[in-house]
Amino acid sequence: MKGIKFYLFSALMVVAVIFFSANIFLKFYFNQFLYETPNLTGKGVREAEVLIDEGRFKVVEMGEDFSALPKGKIYAQLPKAGSVIKRGRIIKVWTSKGEDRITLPDLSKFTLDEARAEVEKLGLTIKNISYTSKSNVPFHQVIATTPQRGSMVYRNQQVSLLVNTKTTGAMVRVPDIIGMDLGSVERRLKSQKLLLGNVSYIENYDLQGGVVVDMSVQPGESVPEGTVIDVTINR
Repeated sequence: MKGIKFYLFSALMVVAVIFFSANIFLKFYFNQFLYETPNLTGKGVREAEVLIDEGRFKVVEMGEDFSALPKGKIYAQLPKAGSVIKRGRIIKVWTSKGEDRITLPDLSKFTLDEARAEVEKLGLTIKNISYTSKSNVPFHQVIATTPQRGSMVYRNQQVSLLVNTKTTGAMVRVPDIIGMDLGSVERRLKSQKLLLGNVSYIENYDLQGGVVVDMSVQPGESVPEGTVIDVTINR
């Protein structure tokens, strides 16, 4: 009987030792090799690197986009905050370009080319370009926008422009812009006092990418100054 009790006691002691040893090992392993991912949201990349010093993790900046956070601050991360990860794991972060809503400035008095550049700089896109003739407004100048100036707009929102086409009425020959990139097309048309209209895109792997493959008026035609030329570009 005493022998049975001895063996039972010994077995229980072995189980206890294994249990406590396992817990000690896991605790040691967690403290040495596993960590809880810190919350980097709202911090700059350099600030985040200081926060996770001692080489525990590596911060890699993946890109940037508009968000509600100030420019340069981290707005997203992977793995997410609170995740348990191994030492040395890469934490991917995305930084903010700034607020995703802005006040649309007054684009009137800008030429069409200047307005295009300003719209792009603001993170907006052009939806449509419409034209009208006003004798008291310079050729190629923006008259109005939709939405109106002072409106609150989201980044990537589309803006439409109303542009003046009033000229002397002289006739000009439409240049051949097939095969040109968009920047060259704008300069070429402007030199002839013609206007670049709406730009559409197609994907055709048999054609060269990034250039004009079609235009609304055929090259060589005679048209009045200020005529709008729409183009199609192959991506």
